[in-house]
Amino acid sequence: MWKYLAIWIGVLISTWPLSPHAELTAPITMECRSGEFVVGLVGKTGAWIDSIAPICAHWEERNVQSVMARSVPRVAGGTGGARNQQTCPDGTALMSWKVEKVLVNDAAYASAVVSQCRSLLPPHAQEPGVLRYAGAGGPPGRQPLPQENCPAGQVATGVHAWVSHDQRFVTEVKMNCGPAPFVHSDMTTRSNPDGSVTYFSPTLVFPDREGIRVDWCRDWAANCGAPAADAFCHSQGMGNAASFDVKADVPLTIVISSRRICRQQGCKTFERVDCGARK
Repeated sequence: MWKYLAIWIGVLISTWPLSPHAELTAPITMECRSGEFVVGLVGKTGAWIDSIAPICAHWEERNVQSVMARSVPRVAGGTGGARNQQTCPDGTALMSWKVEKVLVNDAAYASAVVSQCRSLLPPHAQEPGVLRYAGAGGPPGRQPLPQENCPAGQVATGVHAWVSHDQRFVTEVKMNCGPAPFVHSDMTTRSNPDGSVTYFSPTLVFPDREGIRVDWCRDWAANCGAPAADAFCHSQGMGNAASFDVKADVPLTIVISSRRICRQQGCKTFERVDCGARK
């Protein structure tokens, strides 16, 4: 009797329908193309997150900006809810994330993904704002999870999402990370017989060897020309600037005194600076 009862229970368990709230055992992976990174999240949300996908972009170094590409074709989750799209400011990408969850009976759904946007420009200052991809809220019982971060020098390049068994809702979200775009320094130098040095495309180079062209003003919109050229020469351990050429309409410069970035129309830099011999 017990033998037949055990067999009957085994058959019953094997055919018993799974809870619609049970999570899948493997995530749905949505990766950006090679050379792209995640700059936002798109999908649908209601009381919590119905679906999610990354918005990807590539880095256009010539214009020093991120160029919006597309959302990946694959979307994790269901078709309910209203369209929701959240993006980072231009020139930034997702670099950390935290998932908030709402409890419904014994099930936990992702109600929000809160991400911080990392500047792609040296010195990679973290933007003060955050990207919040969220539903309208649900019943009490929110559970914020610990924040996760991409390793130093990396940004998000894809999204892993877990969904409920019925594939209607998102239950968990994580990011895949990869190397951040690199802003190359194109500064070159020429040593002269009198001990002076000529710097072409004068650049402020950071410890990670990335660089930004020096603005032609030593302070923001003030002390332009010779004061800025002198300050640059001094930063290289040289004497005052003997001469210089200015280049207009550069998409990105850095003010040498404050490290403030100029990314507006009309930024100017130096084409060349001749620095006097070391003192």
